[in-house]
Amino acid sequence: MLHKYHTFSSLLKIGSALLSPSPSNQLDAQILLCKAAGLKKEYLIAHHTDQANNLISRRYFYLIGKRRRRMPLAYILGEKDFYNLKFKVNSSVLIPRPETEGLIELALKYLDDSQVFKVIDLGTGSGCIAISLAKSTPKNVLIDAIDISRQALIIARSNAKKILGKDYKRIRFRKFNYLTQEFDEKYNLIIANPPYVPIEDKHKLEKDISFEPQTAIFAKNKGLQYYYAIKNLLLNNLSISGIALIEIGIQSKQDLYEIFGDSFKIDLKQDLSGNNRYLIIAPLS
Repeated sequence: MLHKYHTFSSLLKIGSALLSPSPSNQLDAQILLCKAAGLKKEYLIAHHTDQANNLISRRYFYLIGKRRRRMPLAYILGEKDFYNLKFKVNSSVLIPRPETEGLIELALKYLDDSQVFKVIDLGTGSGCIAISLAKSTPKNVLIDAIDISRQALIIARSNAKKILGKDYKRIRFRKFNYLTQEFDEKYNLIIANPPYVPIEDKHKLEKDISFEPQTAIFAKNKGLQYYYAIKNLLLNNLSISGIALIEIGIQSKQDLYEIFGDSFKIDLKQDLSGNNRYLIIAPLS
């Protein structure tokens, strides 16, 4: 298989067959060949009959082997696009999902550029939420980005410096566990994509998810563990005119209303697939 007479076209065919029956086998094979060869897709298409040298072939089949073991493509590539930005990712951070971009769109509707506007991103991971907000907002928006993982914060800081340049200082990255620790500041916007998959459902999920940090995915108490912690945080740290934007999963409306409804006004917004995805929370008075 690994000889110098492979063309790009033959490598794609072999890679696609090795990744079958995945529905994305052909696209994955193409992306991994681009990575192995250091070439753009357009070049591969235009030069599909060109011969690939043995080094490219070896790199390619090494990457194919990782994908066959169900390692997520983002981890193999070391990056993931989110909100038209490119974020470095590894197994220390959750892979940013397209659905979470909806949180950014919602947040931009509530930001006020007439005063210092303080934001906190709970469980920042790769920093995709905090950095996307900083990239899309004026300098009056100051952001705290917290996480319990030192390794995640290293990735997030690296992403901030690369994407924001000198503006990365608008984000204060802090190691913090909001399940057990308390803040002493007020925020105009509290935003989070917390762990919300019920830990009881862990065995039902695809193997791909086993590569991601489990503490960023699973929660106890029917997946509601972090929402109870967020409620306590809102009671103490959300300004009287502030707003909280929280991503949700399969949690029922009834459960969410039982947690937040006695102390806050809440509204549910759907994602592009028509699923309840975003919880908008505001003080009652």
